Amino acid sequence: MKIVVISRKSDCSRRKKMSSMLELSPYEWSFFDACEPNTLPIWFEEVYDENKCRKYRSYPLVPGEKGCFASHVKVWEMAMSMDESLVVLEDDCTLTEHFFSKLDEIKNENYEYIKLERRSNGVSIDSNLMMADRNRSGTVGYYINPIGAFKLLSNLNTIYTPIDHYIGMCWKHSVAPISLKSPIITHEGDFGTSIQNSRKESETEASNNKILRFRRKVIRYIDNYKYKKFTDKVMKKYNV
Repeated sequence: MKIVVISRKSDCSRRKKMSSMLELSPYEWSFFDACEPNTLPIWFEEVYDENKCRKYRSYPLVPGEKGCFASHVKVWEMAMSMDESLVVLEDDCTLTEHFFSKLDEIKNENYEYIKLERRSNGVSIDSNLMMADRNRSGTVGYYINPIGAFKLLSNLNTIYTPIDHYIGMCWKHSVAPISLKSPIITHEGDFGTSIQNSRKESETEASNNKILRFRRKVIRYIDNYKYKKFTDKVMKKYNV
């Protein structure tokens, strides 16, 4: 198992902070140079559907979201090509004191994906893990094995949501949203400060339109239904 930190090559301050936290890591780790919005891979433009994105959430992906999505996809490809599990971190996270000891436990678990932060409550699977009860994925930090990476990649026919939304769509790719009960990372902010600012502007415009606002509520309701239906089915596997 290796640790990969997604980080913009130009962001020296964040890289310095992450290097300091990982300096004594018992696991091999490296930076992955994040994809920049102005140099996106050709394949991204081929599968990104802006019209579908507008219908789904009322506005297109902002540039930073596109770069973030492409970066995580490339890391999943790394997991498959190396046939090795990875701990994927974004460079605005902070590691807790139990980070490395908990990784020692995670590497022996037979799960495809485990979120290292906690954004919701969930149904207990065992003393360490739970099934998140809300479709709030987040990509600040997670464990993924080659099988999970394969599932996420093989079902990525069209891009029309941010990367965290896609990971949360477990009914599409069948990767269960397993999460740690006690998080081993904290989150200081969004990946790339421009993402949050750009998204807020677009969300404000969309929220002022009553039709778009109603449509988003309906879509969210449908997604939540699909999420619960999938997670209920998976939980039977764990006899919960």
